[in-house]
Parts: sequence; structure tokens; C-alpha cells
Amino acid sequence: RRMMAHVNSSTNKALKDAFSEYRSDPRRRFHVKIRRERARQLRELLSEPDTVDLKTFNSDVWIWSNGVYLNGEKIKPAAFDNADQEQVTQYESALDSGELELHGNLIWSPPTRIYGAMLGVDDEQKMENVRAALRFLNDAELSPPQKARRVQTVAGFGPATATGLVMIFHPDEFAIYNKQSKGAMEKLGRDESTLEDFERQAADLKEILGAADYLELDHFLLHINQCWIKVPGEDMQNGTDHHEGTARDPLNLILYGPPGTGKTYSVQREAVRILEPNSSDLPDEEINQLYREYRAQGRIEFVTFHPSYSYEEFVEGFRYDEDAKIPVRKDGVFKLLADRAFNPRSSPTPTEGTRIWKVSLGGGSEQHIFERCIQEGEIAVGWLGDENLEELDRDGIAELFAKHGQSGNRINSVNYLVNEIRDGDYVAVLKNNREIRAIGVVTGPYQYKGEEYGSEYPHIRPVEWLDREDHDIYEMNERKRLVQQAIFPLARISLQEFLTLLPEEERSDEPHVLIIDEVNRGNISRIFGELITLLEEDKRRGASNEIIVRLPYSREAFAVPKNLYVIGTMNTADRSIALLDVALRRRFAFKEIMPDVAVVREHLLGAIEADPKSGFGEDEVALICGVFEELNRRVRVLVDRDHQIGHSYFMEVISTSMLHDVLYRKIFPLLQEYFYNDQRRLKLLLGVCNPDVPKGFVHSLESEYRRVYGEDPLEDEAPWEFYEYPDHQLIDVLRNTFLTEG
Repeated sequence: RRMMAHVNSSTNKALKDAFSEYRSDPRRRFHVKIRRERARQLRELLSEPDTVDLKTFNSDVWIWSNGVYLNGEKIKPAAFDNADQEQVTQYESALDSGELELHGNLIWSPPTRIYGAMLGVDDEQKMENVRAALRFLNDAELSPPQKARRVQTVAGFGPATATGLVMIFHPDEFAIYNKQSKGAMEKLGRDESTLEDFERQAADLKEILGAADYLELDHFLLHINQCWIKVPGEDMQNGTDHHEGTARDPLNLILYGPPGTGKTYSVQREAVRILEPNSSDLPDEEINQLYREYRAQGRIEFVTFHPSYSYEEFVEGFRYDEDAKIPVRKDGVFKLLADRAFNPRSSPTPTEGTRIWKVSLGGGSEQHIFERCIQEGEIAVGWLGDENLEELDRDGIAELFAKHGQSGNRINSVNYLVNEIRDGDYVAVLKNNREIRAIGVVTGPYQYKGEEYGSEYPHIRPVEWLDREDHDIYEMNERKRLVQQAIFPLARISLQEFLTLLPEEERSDEPHVLIIDEVNRGNISRIFGELITLLEEDKRRGASNEIIVRLPYSREAFAVPKNLYVIGTMNTADRSIALLDVALRRRFAFKEIMPDVAVVREHLLGAIEADPKSGFGEDEVALICGVFEELNRRVRVLVDRDHQIGHSYFMEVISTSMLHDVLYRKIFPLLQEYFYNDQRRLKLLLGVCNPDVPKGFVHSLESEYRRVYGEDPLEDEAPWEFYEYPDHQLIDVLRNTFLTEG
């Protein structure tokens, strides 16, 4: 990626034209007006840190939107995007008069729905943290950059939230530093690698464009990053849009080349670069660390294809369960990663077995129970209100019901709440037998709140609410009406399909990468089945020709999300691209990785510099590089370019003993496999052995054959072996065999 401190005059003009176009839209101007009004309200709300409570901070500051109300009626912020000029004027008038109420920060989207969800501390400690951050924001002795740095020292406040809060307090002086604004700067070819660099670039842009404040500039940058506004110029083309993919980052890619060319090394770097665009120039150890971290997070998965690998392992199928002693349906790596890629950004990573539960929260005269659960972030049931069920299994719960003279589905409902629902499962709150009215994700274990609630719905599970809109799920539930049972699993609805109900800003756009090693060794039609078509960019979820299929075992609806990248590796010595499955070839881009003598030279020179006592110097490095090139020239002539020897075999050779090991334990066995029963071409490749020179590695055993059997061997059965020279002769043998004429 090219870094630029200042754009040239033609790009400045393009930016100004784009900004003029942006400003000409009354709906965009109204969005900026909302931002300014909300920033003013939040400055006022947060000006007295000791008066702010955690619930208010979560509902009015931490969350992006907690409701926009017009004359008491809730409306979606998206309504502003579809408004005409007259409607915008009416909205502006309502905002000025106070009839349009704003809740949430409405400026940026934090990574979670509540502050400190993953900190593992109680609410009292969270409140202390929040107030510490607010004191920094209100400290008149600190400059905006100092405030941002101080707020980031508070647990749970990352760069986006810290700089966003500072922008609210100083909209004329400081810009938010988050994924959207950094992405826009990258597309503009500007250096945003550090906060200081970003703020300098933001100030430069604000001056060039004549933006009134950073609230307006940030909204413009959001439009650039989302490609809602195009800025002409070469640097724009160099940006990366993880939603649609680019020529530089194809969604489906195969790295191919001969053995030892570093395809596995390259695929790891490629995967990390997709997830971390600024990582291209990082040293290997840092790339490896990032790769391990992303694998631990579940954003990179690695699988190796082989002839017996199947759809059931890759997508879903029944596999024998040792504990249950029966076959059970399990998700494969492809389905699991697709579900993760589509998962809400604030939710736990889906795992095999993540479920969706229908819950009823009060009803009729118990509407206040629903409102309590939404406000407190929980789901609840009310039976056995005087009993703490923490240590009970289903049988224990059934005994308590029997003691109270009760039975039926309520036993199952309570057991589901206490024992069956897992952290990370999703809940859908019943409205009627077709509709739900809230969606949340479970964040903690069963709790008994008898002291707080008495016997009124005291059994709870903590929940983070993700959506409060009504949704008709009758079709999604295979045209089955929702049952009245208090808690019940929605087994007919796939997780992916369910997550489409969430607002767009709730769904993850973070890229995920599936690495398929040795993709050519698998039976593609057997492994992918009908899903191979879904890999195409325009067939992915949300794309122009989206295809959703119903999987054969689970009957779940499934599509491939646009932020799932598939990178394969292919060894051309095993199979040429021409022999690849046609369906695979059509849907993947291909990147060739060939032997590179420059890589060998660079690594060897670095290695001998780091270890001067190795015994090798620049002369030996030059010889190895020469042998490497000549050996591959002969392979290309005798076989083809797909069977060359990769540079990775030679990269760590800094002594004659290491050279001996590489030749006789790795390279020669590989060549023997290539030229099986073809002594003639092996002699042309490696030379006929003559220890007296010394020269050549292919040693004929015809004389031994005559001595043992008393006759000459047949031409195609003549025995031979690789003559094993002592270490001290290897350099001379290689020079005489590969680099000396005659």
C-alpha cells in the first residue's frame, strides 16, 4: 500500500468534487445535524461524571442507537435515508422543537452493546472505570490528544470509543479514529498507521474540503469507506473493500507452485494481510504471532484436503459420538466459519451447537416483565419463584414441580433456562404465534434473584439485546406457528438465516479466512457438493444474485457471506492446473509461486551474518545459488517447470553438514520419485558419478550386478544408487557437476 503525506492537486479537486456532491444531499446534511445535536446532548449529559450511572451510560453513550422517537413513536434512523426534501424539512423542524428524541450516541458503533461485557468485573467496578474516563474528558488542563490517550488507559475503552468521546467534546479539534475512518484514509492513500498520523491527515483533509467540523468530516469518510461515494483516482482503486472483494483481494484464491516454494508460508501471510491490511511489511515472527492469534479467535481456519475427505467433514454430516455412542449431526469447518463470518460483531464466536431459543417474557397483564427484562438485560421464568435452582438438574427440577403439584412443559422450560441454554446461544422473544419482538444473545449462567424480585420471575439468564424490532418468522420457521411454551428451541431456523433479522450495523463485516491446503488432492464435487456455486462473488449472501440453499442433513438455510475468503494451496508436482476440477477453476483466481533464487540468497546471507562461525561465506552462498538455478534449468528441460525444486529447501543451509542432509534426505528422494525407473534422465540431471574427479551423483552398480549374477543386467533394470560423498567433498562435487563446463 502506498503511503502519502499529501495528495496532489488533481486528487484534491476530486475530493472537493466528491465532498460537494456529498453536501448537496439534504438527507446527509440532516444526518450531520443529528450528529451535532446528539454530541451537544452528550456533552451536557457527561459533564458531571459523578452523576452518570452505568445504565444511562450504556443506553445513551455506549450503544449506537437505542431508539429515535418522533412524537413518542419509535422510528428507524434508516427512515431519514429514504426521506424526500419535504420530509427532511419536517424532521429538522421536529429536531429543533424537541419532538424528535435521540437515544444512543448515533455517531459510531462500539464493538459491544454494553460497556465492559468481557472485562469480568462487577457493575461497581465498571462504574468506577466509566467515571474515571469521564473525568479525563472533562479535564480542562488536558489537550484533546492527551484526553484520548488517558481515556484509553481505562479498561474497556479502546481507540474508537476513546477518540469518539473526545470528538464529541471537541468536534472542531479532534477526529474519531475507528475502522471506518481508517478504512477511508487507506482508500485515499493516506498514512493512518498511528493515531498521530491519522489526526494530521484528518486536519489536512478538513482544511482541503472546508468541512465545518470533524463530525461532518467523519460522516463523509464513512461514505467513502462504504463506497457510497466514489472518489476518482488511482489511490482509490488501491483501497480494499472487504464487503465486495477486489482484484487485489479475490474472495477465492489458489496459490500454486512446485514443492518447497513456500506456499504454506505465503498462504499464512496472505491470510493475515486480509485480516490486518497494514501487516504486509511485518517480520515473519510478528506475522506468525498474528496468525496464531487469529486462529485462536476463530477468524482463520485451516484444513487439508485428501482423497477420502468428504462433504460430511467439510460442511455437515453425521459422525459417531463416543460419548453418546450414536451418530450425531455435526457442523464441518466450512459451515462453522461461514456462520462466524456472518455473526453479530458484539456476540461470542458461534461454535458447533449454537442454538436459537424462543422465549416468552410475560404476557397480557405481565407486560412489565418484558420491559424489566429488556431494561435489565435478561430473560426470566416465574415458576418455583421461592426456590433457588442453581444446583438442580432436570430430575431435581421435576421433583420440585411435583412437590408443588405441577408438571407439564413448564418443567422443560425451566430446565432449558437453568441447564440447557449455553452462553452464546440466541433468544427470540415471542410477540404472537408468528412474530418475535426482540433478539438477544445469552452472556452468562443461571442466576436466582429472589432477594431482588421476590417470587416474580426471579430465575434469569443475562442477555445482551441486539434488536428490538418486530419480525415475522413464520416462513423462516418452515410455516410453523410458534408454540406457547415459555422456552423452546427453534430447531427449524438456521443460525445464518436468523442473523439476517439483525440490523446491518449489528452484523460483522470483519473478514474471515478458510485455508485449504492441498486443495487439488480432494474430490471437489464430493466435498463441496452444490455449495461450489455459492463461492462466486455475486452468489454470496447479500450480493446481486444471492443464492441460499437448504442443507441436506440439518435442513438449515445456508449461504456464503461476503466476508469469507477461501485460500487454497496446490502442489503442481502432484497435479497440473489443467487437470483441476473445472468448477473449481472457474471460481478461483490463481497466483503462481515459483522457485526464487533471490529469496535463497537473501536468507543465506542473513543467516551467515547472524552466525559468522557457521563456516560458510559469500562464496559458498554464490555456489549454492548457482547450483539451485542450474538444477532447476535441467528439471525444466527434462520434465517441466511444475516439477522444479523450491527455494525453501536451501534457505537454512549454512554448513556442509546441513547441505549434505538437504541433498540426500530431501532433494534426491524427491527427484527419485519424479524419475522413477528412469536412470537415463537422472544421470542427465545429476551427473554420472566419478569419485576421482569428484563429479556426479548417480552411481551405476552394473559391475556389482555382474559379480553377483554373472551376467549383464537388462538396460531398464540396471541397478544404481546415489553416491554419498563425505561432507568435505560436497562443495567441489556440486561445482564440478553443475557449474563447470564439460
